[in-house]
Order: sequence, then structure tokens, then C-alpha cells
Amino acid sequence: MKHNFSKNVYQQVMLEEGLKDYSHSPAYAHTLSTYQDEDRRDIRHGAEHSLGANLTKDIFFRFRTKYSINDSNAFYQDYHDYQSLDYSPYFNYQISEKYSVNLSATITDKEYKNRLVAAQADERQDQIYNGSIGLRYNVNDHNTVSLSYGYDESHSNDPTTEYTNSTISGGWRYKF
Repeated sequence: MKHNFSKNVYQQVMLEEGLKDYSHSPAYAHTLSTYQDEDRRDIRHGAEHSLGANLTKDIFFRFRTKYSINDSNAFYQDYHDYQSLDYSPYFNYQISEKYSVNLSATITDKEYKNRLVAAQADERQDQIYNGSIGLRYNVNDHNTVSLSYGYDESHSNDPTTEYTNSTISGGWRYKF
């Protein structure tokens, strides 16, 4: 659902439902060493709000907030069940008619329902930071190619789950 405040400013609300099916990956039963006779499945619910604006003819800005819940069929301590909240600013700068560059950052607060931290009685909480930069080239009215670099860093009250990750990705989009 999208509402335009003016020609250059809008807000948007989105609701999403998802099912992630893990083929050939059995769901936990009542311990971490026993499994159910069915594959793991996660049902995901989400609500997202975005506020965007064309600040100039070449600069677009959007701020997005997203709340998500993951509900897994794993029994053991509801191991994969969590709720998360994302905050994400995004900038796009149109360099020329053909080229644009974009920057984004996301902070995610994730709280697990019953997953305990290793060697503690606390429930696990993660904070994930993500930043990315990308370049987009409009080949013609129908084709666009892109290249981006992203960096993730996870902090947790369970140090065994902390990580950093770098991703380089390329894409091609065709418009009908």
C-alpha cells in the first residue's frame, strides 16, 4: 500500500508472509541430537514501512523499518524462532542518464525466543550491521546491469555466533 504525500514524497506499508522449506534438512525434535521425520520449515511474517523522497532530480532517499517474526517447526527450545527489527537508510544518486550509484546501511536487532547462549542462562540476542555500495548502468530502456559490494558484521551475546561477511554481486534486470 503506497501513499503519495506529494509528487516527490511517499510512504509505503508492506505486509509479507513467507515459507522457507529446507529440503533434506530434518527439523530438531526435543534435543539437538534428535530429529523429526519431517524437513525443517520456517513460517515468516513481516511488516515494513518506508518513507521515501526525491530530494533533488538526481538524489533519492528512503528510510525503511521492518519487523519480522520467524516461526520454525523445530521443537528443541524453539531453536530457530526469533523476532527482528531492521532500520535502513538508502541513498541513490543519478550520476548521468545511464549511471547511478547507491548506498545503504541496515541495523538489525534480533532476539531469539528460547535459544540459550552457550555457557549462560541468557536468551540469545544479535545485532547485525550491514553496509553496501552499488553501481547501476542502464544499457537501454529494457536492460540494466549492476554491481555491488556488501559488508555484514554480527555481534551477539553468544560470541560463538559472531561473524563478518563480504559479498560482491552482479545483476541483470530486463523490463518488459
